[in-house]
Formats: sequence, structure tokens, C-alpha cells
Amino acid sequence: MIPIAERIKAPLRPMVHALRRVWRRRELAKTLPPVTRATLVQQLDVLDLPDQPVLLVHTSLKQLGFVEGGAEGVVDALVEAIVTRRGGTLVLPTFSIEGSMLNSLAAGAVFDVRATPSNLGAIPEAFRRRPGVRRSIHPTHSFAALGPRADWIVAEHHRCGSSFGEGSPMMRAKEADARLCGLGTSLGNVTFYHCLEDAEPDFPISVYAQSGPYPAPCIGWDGETHALLLPAHDTTVSRTRIDHRESTAIRAFVQAELERHAGLGWFAIGHGRGWMVPMRAMYEHCRALMRAGITIYSTADDLARLGRTAAAQREA
Repeated sequence: MIPIAERIKAPLRPMVHALRRVWRRRELAKTLPPVTRATLVQQLDVLDLPDQPVLLVHTSLKQLGFVEGGAEGVVDALVEAIVTRRGGTLVLPTFSIEGSMLNSLAAGAVFDVRATPSNLGAIPEAFRRRPGVRRSIHPTHSFAALGPRADWIVAEHHRCGSSFGEGSPMMRAKEADARLCGLGTSLGNVTFYHCLEDAEPDFPISVYAQSGPYPAPCIGWDGETHALLLPAHDTTVSRTRIDHRESTAIRAFVQAELERHAGLGWFAIGHGRGWMVPMRAMYEHCRALMRAGITIYSTADDLARLGRTAAAQREA
């Protein structure tokens, strides 16, 4: 049962978010020079990427400064720099989750891959609406892609039996030797961490609610219906997860680990900072940490107890 307060708030969220974006853009325009599309393209051009790269991007428009053209301007720059100039494939999350995954699936709303908007921010929604973009069929955690490998990356999401396991867009991006990138974002809200939970049978924590799995009806690109059955993350377990405000210790720990051992690097983007890491290297190192007892759910006490042991095991 979804709480009454949540049912009241949910329809108002898109309007509130839109008003906040307008206000933030006005404030940024008063204090910083505008960021042009050409500037963003130049900053993206210097990234060390393989030939015909696959780049999976998390974004925060407000952290880039006042961008001319807003979200559309950022998407234009990404498409030009990655797809047009390098012949690569661009992938963005286009999640449509309301509150928690548990609340979203329990509500029973029908996801339409052609029409359900993303509420992950202005840039993912602008990308979703771009002509030629392909989107995966998933009720809460869809991904959209543009470029030569777009269809392959998103094609099997509704058939793979999980949100982030084998066949999901994130695991296919890893298979394609993709780079994971953040434009103005931290390493807290990075969904790629969840791939370990779905793909590794020895993941040490049960992260899904016992009340699931939940039926999740979806409408595909040709209007066909797909009857998915998916588990939802347990909101109790997720209280110590890396994306929570209080989880500063594990965020700092993981960031430092990825910088030292997985090739995580930083670069200027707009008036903010970006980061990039090879997905294969990140996955392998997070799996090594998992087997040493450290996950994105580890607390400061866990790190104090396990951190030295994990380091010793890596050096052995």
C-alpha cells in the first residue's frame, strides 16, 4: 500500500522540478558567464576514449553552469562529440522511478517506452526525445542510446530477467568496453554498482524486498505488451547505501579506490567537474572489494573493521 502522502506528492513532482530548474538557471545566469555548445564539445574532445567509443553518461545540468540552450545544448554537445565526430554510441539513463523502486512497482503504472517521460533530470529527458534514440523497455530503470551499437545495448533489457544483470544495458555497455562518465555528478548516484547484485551469485547482501517480485506491464516500440516480473530494492537495506546523504564514508572510500586501482580520472566540463572510468576496470575492482567484504552498503564502522583486511588481500 502506497502512503497517502506519497500518492498526493507524486503528480506534483514534475511541476516542482520544472520550477526549480527555471529558478536555478536564472540564478546561474546572474553569476557565471554562459557555457556554449562549442565549449562543451572542446572539453569532451580531450577525453581519452577508444575508437568508436561507448560512453554511458550521468548528468547534472545545474552543476555545469548556465548552458546556452539548456539541456538540449548539453545533448547537442554530447551527440556531436561522441556520435558524430567519433562514430561512437552515447548511452544515458532515462529512469522513470517515483520515490523508491518498491513504491513505483507496487503502484502498478504501465510503462510505455515511447511516451513515459524520464524524471531523472532535464538532460536525460531531452536525450530521450531526440530523434533516432532507442530506449530499453523497463518500468523504472530504462536506458536510452544513440549510435551504431544503440539497438544492441538496449534490446534485451525486458528479456534479461533483472534490472542490471546479464543482458541489461549497463552490462552490455561493460561488455563493449564502455567508459562510465559523470558530468557534474558525484560517484554516489551511480547505478552501475547494482550490476554486482544482479550478476554475481555470491553477492553477500540480500538487497531485494521479500514482498516481490512485482508484475510490471510495459508497452514496447510497436505497441506490444510485455508482462515483466521484477524484484524491488528493499528500502530498509538501502538506508546505508552509497547514494544516501549520510553515507559519506563509503563514497569517499570507493572514489579513492577507483582512482587508485580502476583508472578513475577527472576533467573540466562547463563550470563544473566531470569524471570517467572504464566500466570493466570498475566492475572488477568493485567485485574484488565485495569479496573482501566491502560493498556500497558498508558503513563507516564496516570500513574501519574491513578496510585494512581488504587492502592486505589486494596486495597479496
